[in-house]
Amino acid sequence: LANLISWHAPFIFIAGFGLLLIPFLIKFIPAMNQHLATVKQKPKINTDSFFAVFKDKHQYQALIFSGMMMFAHFIIVPFINPFMEFNLGYSKKLTPLIYLVGGIAAFVSANYLGRLSDKIGKLKIFTICLLFSLPMMFLITNLFTIPYWIVLVLFGLWFIVATGRGVTAQGMVSNVVKPEHRGSFQSFNSSMQQLGSGLAALVSGFIITKNADESIANYPWLGYIGIIAMIITLFIARKNFK
Repeated sequence: LANLISWHAPFIFIAGFGLLLIPFLIKFIPAMNQHLATVKQKPKINTDSFFAVFKDKHQYQALIFSGMMMFAHFIIVPFINPFMEFNLGYSKKLTPLIYLVGGIAAFVSANYLGRLSDKIGKLKIFTICLLFSLPMMFLITNLFTIPYWIVLVLFGLWFIVATGRGVTAQGMVSNVVKPEHRGSFQSFNSSMQQLGSGLAALVSGFIITKNADESIANYPWLGYIGIIAMIITLFIARKNFK
């Protein structure tokens, strides 16, 4: 859509599709305020879950882990397209195939790796996927011009291990809190993920520069930082999740 129309088109498509979903959400998604029906007094803001996060080391370490995961992932992802186009010379008409192949690989692998993690353990699958992702992060950020089909295979494999890493990570994070507090905790978790991706954009903005020929400089450094961040998340996971 971006290549055929403009870079605005994918965002307009998502917004339009969201509008189409609204009537279905109203019809099929149950209301979340049923527990207030029997409350006679005016509902108060419950701060217990908020402070519980900071009292339980497993919870706040899980949040740090979640934010670090997003930081390590998004510090390299936004610059894949300009690096492939301006540094390696691939056509911008071909680079969307990376996300198409990667998206299909992620869609297929998410279900399989999720089921496998339920059988043999989330931490084990997370560790395997993370360790396999480290050399791929190095290769992606230090890539040179190679046949395009090899690029697609490389990114397909990377999306598979990144998906396995992400699916198992969220499964482990959600298990550190009791079910009755899981909703509020997941709101914290979502905020930490946004913070992690925002911090990645900020850090990468200070590191990446543009050369006179429109190519970007210092991209490998983002790969090194991402690898270090991933290794930190592995230590947190091994310590905090069993």
